[in-house]
Amino acid sequence: MTQLFNKFYIPEDVGISSVAIAQFLKECDEINYKLRTLHIVRHDKAIAEVSKYPFCALDKRLVYSVSKTFTSTAIGIAVKEGLLRVDDFVLDYFPECRDLDMDDAARTIKICHLLTMSTGHGVDTVGDMCNGIRPWPEIFFTRKIVYEPGTHFVYNSGGTYMLSELISRVTGMCLKDWLQKHLFAPLEITDVSWDKHGDVNTGAWGLLIAPRDLTKLGLLYLHKGVYNGIRILTEEWVTEASYPQTPYGCCQFQSEEYVFHLMYDCVNQILFPEAYALDKKHSANIQREFPTGSLRFSCIGNTMHHEVSAAQLCY
Repeated sequence: MTQLFNKFYIPEDVGISSVAIAQFLKECDEINYKLRTLHIVRHDKAIAEVSKYPFCALDKRLVYSVSKTFTSTAIGIAVKEGLLRVDDFVLDYFPECRDLDMDDAARTIKICHLLTMSTGHGVDTVGDMCNGIRPWPEIFFTRKIVYEPGTHFVYNSGGTYMLSELISRVTGMCLKDWLQKHLFAPLEITDVSWDKHGDVNTGAWGLLIAPRDLTKLGLLYLHKGVYNGIRILTEEWVTEASYPQTPYGCCQFQSEEYVFHLMYDCVNQILFPEAYALDKKHSANIQREFPTGSLRFSCIGNTMHHEVSAAQLCY
């Protein structure tokens, strides 16, 4: 798999129909599905790369909440390196916040609750954090806790920012620099940038990365944490990160189960083969959007968005 996109293979060589791919693209056009880029990789062989003008597969894109997947992956690497544990209390890493006036439940928020967006907040904390004048961790801890942490999913980009600051505190490096050493370099990702709040990468948003490079992250999870023979994540982490964690949803995510930021709400989608489908609902969404009988899709991602960054198609 070295230099994944240096060579492209004939789809039929890996059991995929070229006609089916063409039909898929035709159906995208017919339903006015604004596809920007498509990558198809099977058996570690790149077989298709499609870019719709004016987009190019090599150009960096702002990937919005897909940034969260990279942030949670950084936590997984830190766990592997023994720098923290998912059952650690978040407040232990922010001693300057211990004397703040906060709900008692806020003191029991664990790293795993940040990963699964089950911190107990009733609303996303990011609005208050971005609009406030106090340090962001202080604002996060002092927002009202509505649920027992770990019991309810509420979309919370502020919590993902806290993961980014955790990485900075335990490694002495900003999130992007930590990932450059431990993820981007072994995945042969050479050109990324990430927004910052002060000296801390925003974590929940702001990553710019090429669609080709998103494919590599998908393959890392597909191969249970190994890329090009290099163990980057533990197999246990990949299993936990790919399995629904929080069964009670709120807001627009009502009833959806949530994993460690393998995002449902993606502008750039990461598609996995059938073993990595998270639930029947989202597989059904793909089948409804693209009813080509000769293709089978299993995915993580919201089909209403416009980019597909890694895929396996079978017949």
